[in-house]
Amino acid sequence: MALEAEPKNASARRQMTECRTLRSKQAEARRPKPAVRVEVFTVQHDADNDADPFVLSITADAPPAQAHGGDGSAEAAPAAPATAPAPPRTLRPAGASLPCPSSGADVERAWRTLRKHDDEWRAYVRRLPPARLETVFASSLPADMLSAMLAALAHTAAEGADAATHAFGILRAMSVAGRFSILVMCMDKADARHAADAFDALEGFASVGALAGVTTDQVLSLRAKYE
Repeated sequence: MALEAEPKNASARRQMTECRTLRSKQAEARRPKPAVRVEVFTVQHDADNDADPFVLSITADAPPAQAHGGDGSAEAAPAAPATAPAPPRTLRPAGASLPCPSSGADVERAWRTLRKHDDEWRAYVRRLPPARLETVFASSLPADMLSAMLAALAHTAAEGADAATHAFGILRAMSVAGRFSILVMCMDKADARHAADAFDALEGFASVGALAGVTTDQVLSLRAKYE
């Protein structure tokens, strides 16, 4: 809008270019990778791989292979083992076990580790000290980090007064990050919805005086920075 109103405004043109670049990167990151279909023609049994998670995932629905003798006649299938192989263990990353970040790269690394486990990512965000987050993202807050944080805070802000107070601190810390105003201009509908859900919860707690040292006016003032 600024560029349309003032087409010769260099600052507006620069912000519009940065906004379009951020939107392009967000769209590229969220685009699903193409699936490749693989057809398995023959499967040879290897006892060492009986409990391998990948092998189990591709052979779970496959019919048992039937061996043939030299004359072409079918041979009897080998007897099933007396004891079934142990089920594979699923290693689940734990947000509570990750250390407190010392840089923005640490937060991004944690997100890449936990992003497929929403509850663990929320637990990690819940443990982040707002003052530390303000420090590590002082110069720049990546767009995907803003999106991930808002998605987590949309849930944690409604989990009680203490969680809501913490969510307010995280939202305030992100609002002073470098280029924050440009990030807000480039937020998509999901980001805006998550921010709205978080602030709706904060306003509810603030209206009954449940946010420690935070008034409704402070919540509304911070909310305006995300709109």
